[in-house]
Amino acid sequence: MLPTTTTKPTVNLIAKSQLARLLATENISIEHSAKAKTASFNTDTRKLILPIWDRASVDVYDMLVAHEVGHALNTPTREVYLPECERISPKNPLNFFPYLNIVEDIRVDSKMKEMYPGVRRSYFSAYKELIATDFFSLKGKDISSLTFGDRVNIYSKAGQYGHIQVAFTAEEQILVDEAMRVTTFDEVIAVAEKIYNMSRKSNTETSKQKNQANAPKAPCNGGQGSNQSGGNRSQQGQHGQTGSGQGMSSPASEQDQSDEQGEGSGAGESEESQQGEESPSDTSGESDSQSTSAQEEAPALSTDSALTKGMRSLQSNNTSEDYMYRSMPRINLDQVIFPYKRIAEDFIGYSLHPNYGGDAIFAKIVDRNKSFVLNLVKQFEQKMAADTLKRTKSGRTGKLDMRRICNYKFSDDLFLKNTTVQAGKNHGMVFIMDWSGSMGDYLLPTVEQLIALALFCRRMNIPFEVYGFTNQSPDCVLNSYRDDAEKHNEEIVAKSVKMSPDYKTKEVTYPAQYGQPKRTVTEVDFGDFLRVENIGLINFLSSKMSATEFKQSAGLFCQLAYNSDCSGTDLRNGISPASVTYGNTTGDKEADKRIEKSLYLYGLSSTPLCESAYVAIDIVNRFKSQNRLDIVNTVFLTDGEPTSSVLGCDSYSSYEKNLILNLPTRQQRSIFSKEIKTKYEKSFGQGMMELCGIVEVFKEMTGSNAIAIHLTNKRCSSQLARRYSHLIKDKMRRSPEEITSLLEKDFKNNGFFSAPDCGFTESFIIDAKTEIVEASTLFDDLKENASVAQIAKTFIKGNVKQSTSRILLARFSDLIAKKVIGT
Repeated sequence: MLPTTTTKPTVNLIAKSQLARLLATENISIEHSAKAKTASFNTDTRKLILPIWDRASVDVYDMLVAHEVGHALNTPTREVYLPECERISPKNPLNFFPYLNIVEDIRVDSKMKEMYPGVRRSYFSAYKELIATDFFSLKGKDISSLTFGDRVNIYSKAGQYGHIQVAFTAEEQILVDEAMRVTTFDEVIAVAEKIYNMSRKSNTETSKQKNQANAPKAPCNGGQGSNQSGGNRSQQGQHGQTGSGQGMSSPASEQDQSDEQGEGSGAGESEESQQGEESPSDTSGESDSQSTSAQEEAPALSTDSALTKGMRSLQSNNTSEDYMYRSMPRINLDQVIFPYKRIAEDFIGYSLHPNYGGDAIFAKIVDRNKSFVLNLVKQFEQKMAADTLKRTKSGRTGKLDMRRICNYKFSDDLFLKNTTVQAGKNHGMVFIMDWSGSMGDYLLPTVEQLIALALFCRRMNIPFEVYGFTNQSPDCVLNSYRDDAEKHNEEIVAKSVKMSPDYKTKEVTYPAQYGQPKRTVTEVDFGDFLRVENIGLINFLSSKMSATEFKQSAGLFCQLAYNSDCSGTDLRNGISPASVTYGNTTGDKEADKRIEKSLYLYGLSSTPLCESAYVAIDIVNRFKSQNRLDIVNTVFLTDGEPTSSVLGCDSYSSYEKNLILNLPTRQQRSIFSKEIKTKYEKSFGQGMMELCGIVEVFKEMTGSNAIAIHLTNKRCSSQLARRYSHLIKDKMRRSPEEITSLLEKDFKNNGFFSAPDCGFTESFIIDAKTEIVEASTLFDDLKENASVAQIAKTFIKGNVKQSTSRILLARFSDLIAKKVIGT
């Protein structure tokens, strides 16, 4: 029983998993489960499942992890030791198992302490605590009166550290010393058998002494002796059922154990009935029968049972706070990405539409962003020049420079110099844009910013990709099967399964309800993998495009954005929507039909932001590999929170669930937990919490900066300022109210504010309708007869807009350059 002073420690299960992995000296998979009663190890999958000892102190937890990892590495399977248990104790193999487990624990612990001397302290402190809390139920007992096996158990776990005194006879000490020196499992079996036989011998002698003391009494006492023996056998059977609390797995399941327990008890009752049928006066025969029965088995180990009970008292009983483990599915990028060449093919002839104005919009964007691009290029080149200078080293060669030899009277710098410049890092950029319906208020301004950054990348020869994320996919199932819902669902399932080779299908039978008959349908079986479906990434722009392809794709990008834009930007002036009416566009019915379908596929959808962040892991890694890049900056542009989940519906069934993601490297990362909830609950909904967890994984697996540009308006900026103030209050060391006021002031004066390390490397909250204004066009809209006040107002307003662009530009370029030069 644990003392009232024991408090629940704050145990980081991710750290404990890493500890187990380090102790195992291999990248085994670790899972903690509140439902697990004992530790178990699958030698095929190399997965170690540990109980959650949430009532254990840190030292006890570390000792238990080390102990169980030791069993995982060194203890053979039950197929090896079960025959030995059956050989030594044929009638009840479970009776020998605790003795075998005790000696095997000695061997395992010795190996772990030898391999990792640092865990000795954990063992010492843990067993000191367990003895102090009467973990072995020794309070009020005389240690010398315990059975030999119990005393070996106590000595090996606590006595050897001096936490408790355990005495042995000279004959027993020989076996104890031999047990403490075992190194192989064969030696474990041999020593455990000796300890078992000595315990059985001692038990036999004790039974004889009791029989002799009871001999003069009435004949019925013989029956009582048999009942005592039977009672002992029952206790042994009970011990066998719980004897696997620590150490090796029990050689039988609970059902098997109960069956074996019943067989053992039945055998005892049979012997007792036979003894009862003998003549009451034949006491010698009764004594011999009892002696034979007593020699068959050693006594049960009370300390082993107490240890098992104590181990379970440390475990969590709250399965609602259990840990869910998910793996990362492989993604078939061909089923996710719309290649830019396919986009061009889908819209062949679209530029012939009488209202097509994409090229004109693109021309406007290029013209009015020249200064923006040049300034960004200038700032970036300055930072890169500083980095080049930092990487430049000069040294004297030892040879005289004959051009400087004339300066020998007043200078010592007469030698030739050798200048070397260390190679810099190649870098690229990936832009992932929200292509959802709510972006309609900011669509063209966002496209303008993206195209401006793409022009900057082309100018600097920086590899880049621009994607828009949507719910559609290249092989999207349209509503052509609306009249056949079953066939439509089958098509959707087939499409989802194509997303990953890790997804399977399953047959699910639904009972008759809600007017529907009983039916069996095919559904996607995501198994223990993250749920990535209904996601597509439209590759609008790429550095791989030629100049002509870039111009055409950018024009199409602008036109598709204009068709759904309602921002009111002046880019719309003189342009009309280029909608498609069947047979009334290009003159080619087939082309019109294809374009009409494409407009549906590339139309705005919901916000699968979590899915896009997950898929971006493979996209960025492939992008790095193809372009031989060292650094990639990934920019996510969105106006809201995710509308779907990759964790699966069960993650929402309880807000207290803890989800841990198993990475391909067998590392683990917490995606959602009570700690994450506590950190973000005043700022984000669960969808954004999930996104932050996925982005953390994205940064770890790609080494990329993850920059968020959250587009908003003046009305919503105050709400966002309040949300982010709770996340950065510790860094700024101010109250959320003070931070909110500062962020609102930044947004009012600069048109944006930023928040570092909120899942993303940095988040920029930007007024999406802030226009980029050049000094050369500042007074273009001013009337000739404008007053001085109007001129001043226009000048001040224009300078504010230019200042906003410069501040954001400087911060953004600094963030990128900082990642590139590694400062």
